[in-house]
Amino acid sequence: MFLDQFITQLDASDNTKLAYQNDIQQFINFINRENIAVDAVTHKIVGNYIYYLHQEFNLKSSSVSRKLSALRLYYDFLVQRKGILNYPFQNIKNPKQNKALPDFLFVEEIDEFLSSINLHEQFGLRNRVMFELMYACGLRVSEICNLTLSQIDFENNIVTVVGKGNKERIVPFYDAIKLLMVQYINENFISDRLFLNKNGQPLTTRGIQYILDQCSKKTNLRLKLHPHMFRHSFATHLLDNGADLRLLQQLLGHENIKTTQVYLHVSNDYLKQTYYAAHPRAKK
Repeated sequence: MFLDQFITQLDASDNTKLAYQNDIQQFINFINRENIAVDAVTHKIVGNYIYYLHQEFNLKSSSVSRKLSALRLYYDFLVQRKGILNYPFQNIKNPKQNKALPDFLFVEEIDEFLSSINLHEQFGLRNRVMFELMYACGLRVSEICNLTLSQIDFENNIVTVVGKGNKERIVPFYDAIKLLMVQYINENFISDRLFLNKNGQPLTTRGIQYILDQCSKKTNLRLKLHPHMFRHSFATHLLDNGADLRLLQQLLGHENIKTTQVYLHVSNDYLKQTYYAAHPRAKK
């Protein structure tokens, strides 16, 4: 009864309400099996429930944290609206979450993907230029969607990127992509936005993901590709080849150096994988 009242008064979408209801009901089922009333739940019982979620369902820390957030709100409601005196979440902390390392492609995989795009097919040249430019300059998918011809300085091989918060940064590009861009522009009427769909409208992030899905079907790559992987690969490969972290921060347009430091872990992982795969005694 209390759960229905709690869900009804929530100011949230139907999907969010359903998720909260399922998470809280799961906890209620757990304490019911132990013959524990809602107002008799203790700090220790909550700890047992967290252990149960990990052991029984092998849930990630992020999923457990989401369930705890729903339960905290529910018990706030019980204390404030229903007069329950017991609040068992006072000293309960969310499980420590391991930061997921960004997905990236190896250099050989980048080469395989780009070379799989047929430049003679309709939109083939556009797709090749678009994805290679994302890798060449570490662009976000939103930045590639909004890129205009006026932002490209062909004489100096430089792109002026407008990133988050309308902050500009300068990123160089190499000659091979310059030649492809010139060919693409010469073969298409480009008045403003550089990358358009079949209807002549600027590509959206969803449209680029769809194109990427179609292009990746022609490869045997190990991962499902998403546009941000080109940016992750750009950063990882630069660090692997000796780029300075502060320089990479500037190229990526990160406000905080800590955001860029995640790529150090990726590079270290790659270093360790290479070591264990190559060292004769490490193989034993």
